[in-house]
Amino acid sequence: MGGDCCGGQPAFAEALSGLEHQQNAATPAAVASGTVANGQSAAQPKASHKDWVDKLKPYFDTRIQLFEKYTERSNSQKEEAKGANVQISVKLPNGSEQAATRGVTTPMDVANQISKSLAKRVVVAKVDGKDWDLFRPLEADCQ
Repeated sequence: MGGDCCGGQPAFAEALSGLEHQQNAATPAAVASGTVANGQSAAQPKASHKDWVDKLKPYFDTRIQLFEKYTERSNSQKEEAKGANVQISVKLPNGSEQAATRGVTTPMDVANQISKSLAKRVVVAKVDGKDWDLFRPLEADCQ
C-alpha cells in the first residue's frame, strides 16, 4: 500500500523502531522479583506504553484526518446520488429483481429487505461475481 493512501506506512514502521510492544515486555511483578515465569532474569521494558503512544501520535493523527476526509467524501457522494435518484436493478440468486438507487443502496440494504435474519448472518456480498463490502453502495445494474 502506498504512503499517500495509508497515511505514510513507512512513518509507522519508523515510529515503531526501537519500541517493544507491551505484550513482549516483562510484567511489573516479574521485574520486581528479578525473574520471569520460566526462571530467567527479567529485563526492564524498553519503552512504556505512554512512550509508545506519544511516539505514534503523529501517525494516529494523520490516520484520523484521512479517515475523516474519506468519510466526508463518501457522505457527499451519497448525498449527490440521493439527489440524482438514478434507479438500478439488482438481480437476486433466486431470479427475482429488486429496485435500488445507484450510489445509495448497499448490499446490506438489499439483505435487510429480504430478511432481517439474513442481514444478521451475512458477512460479504457477491456483486457480479466479485466480493463486495456490505456497506459499499451499488454502482450499476448487478446480480
